[in-house]
Amino acid sequence: MNVLITGAAGFIGQALAARLVTEQKGSSITLTDVVEPSAPDTLKSRLRCVQADLTSQDDCNALLTRELTHVFLLHGIMSGAAEADLELGIRVNIDATRQVLDTLRRVNPGVRVVFTSTTAVYGPPPAPNFPLTEANSPAPLGSYGSQKVEPLNGQKSILPVSRDLSIWICSPRTIVENLIHARDIAAEEYGEGSRVVNLPGITVSIQEMLAALEAVGGQEALDLVEDKRDTATEKIVKSWPAKYDTSKAKRLGFAEDGTLEQTLQQYMEDYRDRKW
Repeated sequence: MNVLITGAAGFIGQALAARLVTEQKGSSITLTDVVEPSAPDTLKSRLRCVQADLTSQDDCNALLTRELTHVFLLHGIMSGAAEADLELGIRVNIDATRQVLDTLRRVNPGVRVVFTSTTAVYGPPPAPNFPLTEANSPAPLGSYGSQKVEPLNGQKSILPVSRDLSIWICSPRTIVENLIHARDIAAEEYGEGSRVVNLPGITVSIQEMLAALEAVGGQEALDLVEDKRDTATEKIVKSWPAKYDTSKAKRLGFAEDGTLEQTLQQYMEDYRDRKW
């Protein structure tokens, strides 16, 4: 396999790269981001790390070759930054993605592309506790949606929303497992229609997240969280659906997520002491 991961300096990109290195012994794996992605010394010989700007056609031409077999599109300007800088969000989340896909269409038609989106695309559910399916039409409230656990590390973290707010989450391990599964699904397994899949996850309240943080990291970790309500941020987060019907994902064999405590414990095992 010849694999490219965009947005590879990010949390999930790094986790996916580490997993692919162990899984695909003979693969060529390229990591790219606006800053050169890091890699541990023990894996540098297996990974090609490239600084690139995907809004640049020249950079796209250099990266997106006919030798690629799989492309994971993980790059993007996230929620708060996309809302704060509309032009940047459009340039990265829309224009760069379109340019990548258009370049692949010309030089490598048929290459397998796994594109990650966001719960923000749906906007508020039609009714409280309504489980959204892939058939629900996107109706985002913010520009990020229109475009697209720090205390465990001993770092202070600001909590800008109500503790009663519920959100949809998934553990990094499960996300990586499901990205790899998406890579391997045969096209005919999707059947007719859209290949959009709502991946499995769990619905938790912010208070439940804090309780799990205390259970795994102790009072010391919990004390690093500072309540500081921000109405603008809370409005954005409230527009994200908190429940999904993931029956399509389950039918296609995607992995289900574990408990919140398991997610935090896995983070401690996988990332707390990682140097890259």
